[in-house]
Amino acid sequence: MSNQNTRRKKQKQTPESQFRCTLDQCSKSKDLSAAITLYESSSNPTITLNNLNSLLYICSEALSNSNTRQSAIDFGFKLFRNHSNENLKPNEATLTAVARLAAANGDGDYAFDLAKSVMKQCAAPKLRTFTPALNCFCGAGAADKAYEVEEHVVSAGPQMERALPAMNTIEREHQPNFKEFKEWLEQHSEYETLVDGANIGLYQQNFAHGGFSITQLDAVVKEVHRKTQQQPLVVLHRKRVLLLLENADEQAGNWSWKEGEIK
Repeated sequence: MSNQNTRRKKQKQTPESQFRCTLDQCSKSKDLSAAITLYESSSNPTITLNNLNSLLYICSEALSNSNTRQSAIDFGFKLFRNHSNENLKPNEATLTAVARLAAANGDGDYAFDLAKSVMKQCAAPKLRTFTPALNCFCGAGAADKAYEVEEHVVSAGPQMERALPAMNTIEREHQPNFKEFKEWLEQHSEYETLVDGANIGLYQQNFAHGGFSITQLDAVVKEVHRKTQQQPLVVLHRKRVLLLLENADEQAGNWSWKEGEIK
């Protein structure tokens, strides 16, 4: 009786429900090949936003496998092109998945554009929305663009603020001169404390007219010096230092600047 009821239930399934049921199985097993077959073999696949996101999720999960990576990128972009004009308003999950495909394809600029479009098209972005662009820029050694992503995250809202330490760590690990920096530190053992200037200067600056605060950084440096009786090493990107030097009279106070270090 049970098997009979199951067969009757299957027989009553609409094409849409059958498509969704099979798609759920593909998503559960993360089977890209089966998902592509399902989509291509359906004469008129019912692509709701939920279905589109499920297919894009399968594509993004397949990026870690070198055998399926390119197929995932091609199929994912095809889906996005084919269904972006069907009155389907993409949400954060949609745009984040496509951003991952763009980053995997080496297009950090497109991944960043997609992340920024989240604020225009749907709800507030999440850290995961910006991570593909950041990783892509870091992997390519594009430090200026990575900092641009960081600054955009700061302006996105307080919920993103706690991500900055992780983002800066990722960026430094991917920099081609990171090894040289570590060797430089070993040669300058007089510095016992290292201060991450970007994190401190941007902390809680996500408000109107907020930005990098040299005042905050100066306060931390002075506090470290007071407690340790030693001057800390402040690490800042060269671009940031040049901007601060342009406004040295207004912002830098009594600081003196040297290439590679701030005293």
